[in-house]
Amino acid sequence: MIYSVLIYLTAVASSSVDVDHAYLHQLPTQCDNYTQLANQGYRILPCFFATLGNNRTNQSVIRDAYRQFHALNWDVLEGLPGVADYRSNYLSKRDTYPVWQSWPNLNSFSKLDDTSWQKAKKEIPDICHDFVSFQDRALFEKNHPNITNLNTPLLLETLLNPQGNILIDSNGNPVYYSIHMNKVAFDYLKDNETADPKIFPAADAYANKRGSIFVKAAWLISSFSDAENYHRAAAFIVEKEQQQVTNCKLAVVSLSALHIINKNNPTPQALAPADTSYKLNMWSWATYLHSGAVPTKQQNSKSEVDLNSKYPLFSERFITIKESCYDRSGNLNTQLPTCKINKPTCYSNASGCEPSALLGLLSNEDKDILTIYNAKTAELLKSSVWGNYRILNSQWSDMGIIKPKYLANPILEPFDGLDSSCSGCHSDANTQKFNDFVFSTNLKLN
Repeated sequence: MIYSVLIYLTAVASSSVDVDHAYLHQLPTQCDNYTQLANQGYRILPCFFATLGNNRTNQSVIRDAYRQFHALNWDVLEGLPGVADYRSNYLSKRDTYPVWQSWPNLNSFSKLDDTSWQKAKKEIPDICHDFVSFQDRALFEKNHPNITNLNTPLLLETLLNPQGNILIDSNGNPVYYSIHMNKVAFDYLKDNETADPKIFPAADAYANKRGSIFVKAAWLISSFSDAENYHRAAAFIVEKEQQQVTNCKLAVVSLSALHIINKNNPTPQALAPADTSYKLNMWSWATYLHSGAVPTKQQNSKSEVDLNSKYPLFSERFITIKESCYDRSGNLNTQLPTCKINKPTCYSNASGCEPSALLGLLSNEDKDILTIYNAKTAELLKSSVWGNYRILNSQWSDMGIIKPKYLANPILEPFDGLDSSCSGCHSDANTQKFNDFVFSTNLKLN
């Protein structure tokens, strides 16, 4: 079956006919022998199931997060946004142009038209015309031949994280964010841009139908020493002061952290008519971190923080930490007023701000199974930059009960302490019961 798919897609790529959108969804029906392969627990595939299934456990949800990550980082078929190139040898390639990165970016959603999903954005964005020439673009491409998205650079203009702060790396550069959406979410938002609330489509396992997916990425300007060991992308970086564009530059950026937010967790409707648990949070929140971006430490662990590496988002000296971040019992306590770890240093303007000192405080829940899946990623992708990324965990709702209870990405949610929760934080986006748990669609872009 996979070969007939490839023949069809190759024909489409060389014609003006739109691709059959069914191929955008990376469902198991598009992967040859998926059922047999999927039984091999750590097999990396370009497809993944539509839902978490009816027999969900923390272990199966983590397995799904592992598969989502690798399938969505699979190479895109050239000229066909959102369609995985099943011929690509993902395990041996140094880097890819990942499927999710080819999805529309919410930063520029209002600028999109009906053909934008298929349209390769090779032109310089209007917002950058006064600052970047076609000669600049040609020289940039010549100097960076190994960057995978030279024909379709990102447009990055969002500095503020959801908490309203700006993160600053050790070179004084801000962290930028992009939010991408799959075809299901794109079509819904295009048709319901003014709807309130927005109830995005959920997956349907019986119809083998994909639900809405958002991917949120955090990007560092690639001026730090280990940048080549990250997934890298070309980007137009927009700088603003008081909402006025003051500069736009082409740069290489490195992916430091990632959320995959998937509406893949519908609960079958209960027999009791009054039971509305099946309407509760249907999203799963898988979150990932580059292993070299920030130091990490298990919660409640007395082990020392490993500062043997040069972290782009942590430059505090160990002696400073010992003096200011440990309590009288010898325990690390980032909530101490003297401690600069995981404290905001920048709010409205990135110039002149102190570098951020971010420490990942990892949940002890599911530690053993996460260790296995992350070790498999490192082993199977040892020649790829994707082998350097780790699943922190995946949060989901079991009949309204959030599992695991606590989960935070130190770059995407850096300042909420040990009680941080992806779903708990996003539940603040609800204005009425059963609204969607996604800030993204009402994000105020700056």
